[in-house]
Amino acid sequence: LAASPLFTSDFDDQESSEAEDPSDYRRGGYHWVRVGDVYHDRFVMHRKLGWGQFSTVWLATDLREAVTSPNRMVAVKIMKSAPGYLEAAMDEVEILRKVAKGGGGA
Repeated sequence: LAASPLFTSDFDDQESSEAEDPSDYRRGGYHWVRVGDVYHDRFVMHRKLGWGQFSTVWLATDLREAVTSPNRMVAVKIMKSAPGYLEAAMDEVEILRKVAKGGGGA
């Protein structure tokens, strides 16, 4: 897997003006993630897909699903850790729960 371009970091691309500010990788800011890091003994990080004001999103393998679906990939969103972002994260989780249940209720 490591030799595939899909499973490489895109940090070389971060030099563009569209990349997040490296100084935002600090306490309260973005969490530093490396290719191959494993979170919660479950998610293996392969590649950063993108970033926004509140988070970065990573392509990952879910080790719980790897036996039954070995090629299934997931997206893992890692929020900034400052207290002000917690409410936004919880709002997003609630929206995603409603969408998953089919209860968009627009």
